[in-house]
Amino acid sequence: MKAGAVLIEAVASNIANIYLGDSAANIAAGNCYTLAPGDSVSMSLDDSAADEDRIFLDLQDLWFDGVNTGDKLIVNYLVEEYVEY
Repeated sequence: MKAGAVLIEAVASNIANIYLGDSAANIAAGNCYTLAPGDSVSMSLDDSAADEDRIFLDLQDLWFDGVNTGDKLIVNYLVEEYVEY
């Protein structure tokens, strides 16, 4: 799924960290972003309306791994439709 912006939140009642990366291998190697319980991270790609090339985040490229099986994430995303100008 392609999104214009995404907000990822680690639920505050989580027991341990959750790791965000662009592949399982990067997470295993420690090349990732760490979300402690209650932390959040937002990502967006700006693009001007005058520019015909649209830029999106592909949510299929995001990988998550948690130390505790029961910990949870909340993923909010904004879907943008392509508009021809």
